[in-house]
Amino acid sequence: MSCINNRITYVTAYYDLHEDENIKRKPFETSWHHFKKLVDLGIKIFCFTNVLVPLEILENSKNVTFIKDVAFEDLEIYKLMMGTGTGTGTGTGTGTGTGTVTGNKRFLPLHRNVEKDTIRYCILQNAKIEFVKKIVLQNIENNNNNGLYAWIDFSIGHVIKNPMETFEFLKISPPPTLIQKKFMLIPACWTKEYSLLLKENLGNRIHWRFCGGFFIASGDAVLELFNLYKIFMDEFFRIYNNTIVWEVNFWAWLESLNVWNPLDVIADHNDSMIVNTFKKNFFEKK
Repeated sequence: MSCINNRITYVTAYYDLHEDENIKRKPFETSWHHFKKLVDLGIKIFCFTNVLVPLEILENSKNVTFIKDVAFEDLEIYKLMMGTGTGTGTGTGTGTGTGTVTGNKRFLPLHRNVEKDTIRYCILQNAKIEFVKKIVLQNIENNNNNGLYAWIDFSIGHVIKNPMETFEFLKISPPPTLIQKKFMLIPACWTKEYSLLLKENLGNRIHWRFCGGFFIASGDAVLELFNLYKIFMDEFFRIYNNTIVWEVNFWAWLESLNVWNPLDVIADHNDSMIVNTFKKNFFEKK
């Protein structure tokens, strides 16, 4: 299938986390069954993975570029969160956190899905911005044309109720003259005001300020958020007792510091993540 040139480059990832055999996650083929509905639109997609993609899928998904040369442990976010990477600055914030100790002197939130929310899983969630960053840095043509980038969870099909209608929104193309610098729009479950009221729980339980499964951004906004990880990750660990949390928690914390201020649209973990995002008039000049 040929690609639709709609000025938005989509990025996703599927990784086998090589965890304990008792931890059950959806296999690649199961998630692909749902994701294929999105692939069939013909939109340009980059998929990072460490699994062997069946030849049949490769031959019938020409609009998908599978990237297999990025090992999980080589991700900068992995190194930052496991304490083997280096940050680039300092920040300011307050808060508390408690968790359960891990072998790498990192903790996990007390209130979590014990089977699902492992160290490696939470790191993978935080790595979303790094995957998109990698595509931004190599996609010069899209940057020069004021193109946008979108993260979309590989497993998003499991929560979409009307894929035929909902995924059609992904074919919408923004006018290049209306794209703002440092533009980032993220579906949100909670308002910023409500999120701030629950800030003290950021190290203890999932924090649904943002939905997490989908966002759209300009290339410079992607690079900005990635750099904020490098600047503020060490401080987050100091404040929240070395607790590794979900990406939505870290994003909400950055926002609470007023160092990062994305646009949002109220949604939930269903079709509204996509539908409400594209129905919001975010292409209009401010």
